[in-house]
Amino acid sequence: MDRQYLKSVALLIVPLLLMLVAVACGRSADTKLTALVDRVVYQLGFTEPEILPGELPRDLLVDIPVPDGAEVLGSLATSDEHRYVQVFLDVFAQPEEVLEFYHQSLTEAGWVEVDPLPSSGFILLYDAGPCRMFSRYEGEGPSLTICALLPEEGEPAEVYLYLDENPEIYIPDPSQEVLPGLVPPEGVTQQGGNLNCRQSRWGSVSLDSCYSDALLETRLAPSELHTHYQDQLLEAGWQLGEQGGNGTLAWSTWTVTDDQENEWVGSLTIHMYGEGNWRILHLQADLVS
Repeated sequence: MDRQYLKSVALLIVPLLLMLVAVACGRSADTKLTALVDRVVYQLGFTEPEILPGELPRDLLVDIPVPDGAEVLGSLATSDEHRYVQVFLDVFAQPEEVLEFYHQSLTEAGWVEVDPLPSSGFILLYDAGPCRMFSRYEGEGPSLTICALLPEEGEPAEVYLYLDENPEIYIPDPSQEVLPGLVPPEGVTQQGGNLNCRQSRWGSVSLDSCYSDALLETRLAPSELHTHYQDQLLEAGWQLGEQGGNGTLAWSTWTVTDDQENEWVGSLTIHMYGEGNWRILHLQADLVS
């Protein structure tokens, strides 16, 4: 399996693994389980990940507030040049109350709220609960995304904090979008979606490359999913080039001209992952030099 694809779903698998570690460590010091999760995270593409059951990393670039009475299940931090940190909380409050706490705390500390949902790439619809995203320095600097899931009656809300310490984090700008917004087939569960773009000059409108990844749970074959997304790309004005695949993989190449008359080449790949009903999607567009 290509390491790039494994890393694209790493952050979707890590929360489950970390929760297992937190439960295990609550009962006993299960160092083998902690070591197993550490090894899995490493294989998924992170170098020397730090897994911290029951606590936050001590050397964060920015302060992360925690609501009074919240239980810190644990956190995970990558060791990349610009770290990515996930924090897992249980809070006895409604999601709206949790998000209002973070809105007040972060804006008072100088953070700026931005749109957490890009309107391009594989769009993840947070129908389980709301999310908010904040940027430290008015569209630049570290970003913090907070998602709070609707709790069962009598249970705490599950709160997920996602901190990206990259000082040049890309905040989607509608005027710069290259990838069209793509939604999954009706009834298909999308477990994640992201949008990443590289810029030749930070702060300008010049983009070099954009890509989006997603993980779906469905019985649909890659070829069936490809037809679904192909129709959306064609409707967005993308021109289909070559395409192919087999029973486990579907792929195609594309060209598109943006609003500034720049030429882009694109690719769409969909393939099966593991032995279950998982499908990995990758859409990319690169500026023609």
